[in-house]
Amino acid sequence: DILQLGSLEKRFDVIECSGVLHHMATPLAGWRALRGLLAPGGFMRVALYSALARARLDAVSSHLIADQPVEEQIRTRRAEILSLAPDAPARVLCQTADFYALSGCRDALFHESEARFSLPEIAAALEEMELELLGFEGPSDSVRAAYGQINPGDPKMLDLSQWDAFEREHPDSFLAMYQFWCRAG
Repeated sequence: DILQLGSLEKRFDVIECSGVLHHMATPLAGWRALRGLLAPGGFMRVALYSALARARLDAVSSHLIADQPVEEQIRTRRAEILSLAPDAPARVLCQTADFYALSGCRDALFHESEARFSLPEIAAALEEMELELLGFEGPSDSVRAAYGQINPGDPKMLDLSQWDAFEREHPDSFLAMYQFWCRAG
């Protein structure tokens, strides 16, 4: 249990957390617990769901029905998504690797608990936890190029307020997740 890790005496130079925090009841509490284990100057890789990107999947997300085979439910939902009009918001899921793997699709569409974040929320958390943003692991090269063209004053691509404005115009930018590196102060 991440929330119980605070009792560890050890500190770590690198902590990676992907696919975990956004499924916790209190994701920031989990992140704080991990932050407490980070050595001074240590690096942390965090991955969180984007509220803007994930909102496009709301129409096709649901919960698994207990008395039906899981694989069948996932395959049925994928077929429904593939039958949507090409411009339907949920069709964006077809651009992800998760869509084509049963476990990934289950996580993307049928997870019991999912917390979503905005970039301003992430900025506030980084500040509170005294973590310095080092940069995004994603998004794609084409998204980075578009961002750079619009925001030439942010060559390191670290301005979360500019990224927030960009994402509002391009909500699929962080479809997979926000994946970023930060460093303890």
